[in-house]
Amino acid sequence: MSADGFVWDRRPTDDAAESSDRPKRCGGNQATLVSIPAVCPLMALTRDDFLITSVFGVLLAGILWLTWKLRRGLWERFVAQVAQRESETKYRALFENAHDAIYLIDPETGRILDCNPAACDMLGYSLQHMRGMPTPDLHPANERQIAAEKLDQVRERGGVLEITGVHHQRKDGTLVPVDITAQMIRLDSRRLVVTVVRDVAQQRRLEETIRKLIRVSSAHRSQAFFESVVCELAESLQADSVHIGEWLEAEGTIRTIAAWRNGRVADNFEYDLRGSPCEQIVGQSVRCWTSRLMDLFPDFAAWWGEPVDAFVGAPLFDSRSRPIGVLAVAFRRPISDPSFCEHILQVFAARVGPEIELSNAEREARQWMRELSALNALSQRLISNPSLDQTAAAALDGILNAINPDLALLFLCKGEQLELLGAQWRAPTLRYKWEPVHKVGACLCGLAAQNGQPVISRDIRNDVRCSWEECREAGVTSFAALPLISGGTVIGILGVASRTERDFHRDSDFLHTLAQAVSVGLQNSLLHERQRRYAEELEATNRELSRQIAEREEAQKKLSSALQQKVLLLREVHHRVKNNLQIISSLLRLQTRQKGIAAGDEVIAKSQIRIRAIALVHELLYRSSDLAHVDLMSYLGKLVEQLRQVYGIESERVQCHIEGVSVLLAIDQAVPVALVLNELVSNSFRHAFPRGQSGKITIHVQREEDQFAEITVCDNGTGLRQDFDLATMSGLGLQLVNDLVRKQLQGSLIIDSNGGTRFVVRFPIARIREAA
Repeated sequence: MSADGFVWDRRPTDDAAESSDRPKRCGGNQATLVSIPAVCPLMALTRDDFLITSVFGVLLAGILWLTWKLRRGLWERFVAQVAQRESETKYRALFENAHDAIYLIDPETGRILDCNPAACDMLGYSLQHMRGMPTPDLHPANERQIAAEKLDQVRERGGVLEITGVHHQRKDGTLVPVDITAQMIRLDSRRLVVTVVRDVAQQRRLEETIRKLIRVSSAHRSQAFFESVVCELAESLQADSVHIGEWLEAEGTIRTIAAWRNGRVADNFEYDLRGSPCEQIVGQSVRCWTSRLMDLFPDFAAWWGEPVDAFVGAPLFDSRSRPIGVLAVAFRRPISDPSFCEHILQVFAARVGPEIELSNAEREARQWMRELSALNALSQRLISNPSLDQTAAAALDGILNAINPDLALLFLCKGEQLELLGAQWRAPTLRYKWEPVHKVGACLCGLAAQNGQPVISRDIRNDVRCSWEECREAGVTSFAALPLISGGTVIGILGVASRTERDFHRDSDFLHTLAQAVSVGLQNSLLHERQRRYAEELEATNRELSRQIAEREEAQKKLSSALQQKVLLLREVHHRVKNNLQIISSLLRLQTRQKGIAAGDEVIAKSQIRIRAIALVHELLYRSSDLAHVDLMSYLGKLVEQLRQVYGIESERVQCHIEGVSVLLAIDQAVPVALVLNELVSNSFRHAFPRGQSGKITIHVQREEDQFAEITVCDNGTGLRQDFDLATMSGLGLQLVNDLVRKQLQGSLIIDSNGGTRFVVRFPIARIREAA
């Protein structure tokens, strides 16, 4: 019996049961309606007539009810048949179009009653061959006993039974891994087993691929992981080419991390994203071209270099959903199962993307540590080698170790010129003679010095800015010139070069940091060189000063010795002059004692007094530590006492008051001042207080702005005569005073005789010093 029969006889039974109840109620109502109008006109009939009429009415109502029932049953039967056919059509559509295999099995015999086309396609049998086949024959021989036991279990217990880990055997003998779901149902009062069989071969392949991916992830990291991934993908998909590419957004290219070609791991390569299938994949979704790829992407086909018919790619994203690359698989044949390829690539892409991000982070961390270590080593060397030559060597060696260029150059800016401090190749065998001087504004280094900005060229052979032929002759391809700036001024240029094409923009941040470190080191070296030169100059100056000081000390010793000798000699001279003057004074005194010269006693006495005044000056000089100056206040005290003794004037009768400031007079002024004071004080002692009168003599010394000295000698004696005239005087004393003051001292003399006598002597002095 087929499934069509089971489906066809199912619904009409229930509908008919429902419809059989409805006419009973409707029929009863109809009979009532017919009997009422039939009874009313017959109320006047006889009993027999009434009986006949009643029988006739009942028969008529029955006939009408039967007619209605027949028509209603036929209609509902027709409706049920239409619904059954629609339900059967839907069932048949679901049954035949299902992707999984469906079997209707007789639980008693275990044979297949019916199956859908998916079951025939999966096993390779026809529908006629499948119908009536025993269910255990679907399995290989080693699983048939298990299949029979599972069928008995479903038949006895009912419910739903899940069967996994079994196989169905195709007509050609190959095995298909399947998962089976079996359930007992009732159809048209007959028990049947419905089994849904799903081909899990693709799922098993996917699971196996995932297990391999997990195994690869746990066993390998970084580059080994990527190479294992392309190998596993090539094996799982039977692909001809697989590659994992990293998207370089700035360049618009794809650079492979790992690649598989021609049955082995291939060298990495880089290709332009534009015009390739990956242009429609990066940052978007999984794409698959099942065939004729070369016709769709002719530029990519020409670049690829080998025939590719199909292509599948999946985008790679990082943890923040930013596109970072592509996972691509190429085939030389059309793809028969694109969905499986897409699923596999999605699974691998979900794992490869984070691994690329982690690998990049680790690479950046290692690069950062390497750069930090190189920068630290460079800083240490720059600190420990302060000289300019050592700094240049340390900087060049540190640059080579830090970024591994082929060549490093270091220039020092001097005005409009760049002086080459050093050039160092990475390979010791490479040698080249460079010009020692370069111009600011010329070539890449000169432009960097002129603008204070880095100048980078990826290929100097085609760069018109590069005018230094030495670079081209040395085989340099890529070059970066970095200004070394200190205090806003370019003090030098650091140049790094590569003989192969290299993009120094990728290292621009680290190069800038290196340039700053070299700038600090170079500035310190320049300061050190400047300090060294200053130290050398200072040392030479100190040596010269030491020599001069030694010479001066020697000369000072000689001068001191000579001065000491001169002081002793000068003291001796003053002492001898004083002694000679004493001798002259003694001779004059002896002369006055001789007979016959009484008239000249006064003249000789005055001369003797004057000589003593001069001798007193020389006495003060040789007794003083300063042999060049005389303390005027000290001299006045001694002079007054000396004159008081000469003239026999008691201090109780004539008092002398000396006041004012101390003034030191040079020897050429001290003698005339001494003579002037001697005459003025002598004049007061002799003439101001006649006949034993008492009085007072005041001597006042003052200084005017360290340029003039003023000496006032006054007394309160009798004063001068009213007819006193200095010009007509015949006496020697005041004439001597006037001549000494005006001619020798270049000063002035004021005489006042109002209530006594007052003499004011004012004269300029070249050097005035307060006595200690």
